[in-house]
Amino acid sequence: MKRLIFPELFKINERFNLSEDQREFLLNAMQTLPKEAGYDPQEYYDGYCKFFIYGDTRDAIPQHINIYNKVGFAYGTLTDCAYIVDEKNHIEFMLTATILVNKDGIFNNDNYEYEEIGIPFLAALGREFYNYALETKKAP
Repeated sequence: MKRLIFPELFKINERFNLSEDQREFLLNAMQTLPKEAGYDPQEYYDGYCKFFIYGDTRDAIPQHINIYNKVGFAYGTLTDCAYIVDEKNHIEFMLTATILVNKDGIFNNDNYEYEEIGIPFLAALGREFYNYALETKKAP
């Protein structure tokens, strides 16, 4: 994520071999909300696949917050790797987390606690980091 968002911080041989157009295309795809891609917002709400902060709510993500992310979920494992930018409050941070939600310990049975445990946990984790950034920004 760091190499994609801030390529200038890395030596040329450590960067992705992307043109600027390719990089911009990828960044745009990573922050596009489902409704902006033509999906039904009732079924694919803003927080769908934006697990941090908004994954457990159907509320709209405010216009001043952009989340560039890549999620994964398979075999009871949920992952989100995100760069979150709040333009209004001048806050930005990166956060990556993976959680295993496989209560019965059996893999490949499609019996996982994504909705009950995993997504609410990742949403709460994202909110904790965001709220901490807000509070420390306001501190003298």
